[in-house]
Amino acid sequence: MTHQQTTPTVALAPAAAILSASGRAFAVRLSLGLGGLALVFVLWWIGTDVLAQKGSFLARFSPLTAVPALFDLLLHSDLPLHVVMSLQRIFVGLAFALLIGVPLGLAVGSFQVVEAATSPAFQFLRMISPLSWMPIAVMVFGVGDKPIYFLLTFAAVWPILLST
Repeated sequence: MTHQQTTPTVALAPAAAILSASGRAFAVRLSLGLGGLALVFVLWWIGTDVLAQKGSFLARFSPLTAVPALFDLLLHSDLPLHVVMSLQRIFVGLAFALLIGVPLGLAVGSFQVVEAATSPAFQFLRMISPLSWMPIAVMVFGVGDKPIYFLLTFAAVWPILLST
């Protein structure tokens, strides 16, 4: 009693062809992207090391000096600490915006009276650039993280409120 088992090579062949085609497309996109970056670096090097006069201001921005300085900045400085602090500020500002924007957005979307009463003020306030509030925020909250939290909250609350 022999039992013949069919192999699913016919069923896998189209899937393998699709995967290999998408893999080739990814490889082409990756190669073009890396080639474009290499071209930018070559043009940067030509502009700052070959064409610029030695000792000129432009020569200071050569990739031969900038790339090691970048690695030094990333590995031997306080940059990671400052990145973490900035991410903390962004998180706190977005959390405040969510805490304000979602309940207000639900109230505005649920009750026409609330929408009619708040829509003109919201439309006016959302058109004001958050950066223009900076002097007022510093005067009210002082120097430190509080004005940053306010500005981030102000910038993020309008899309959250109007999308809820």
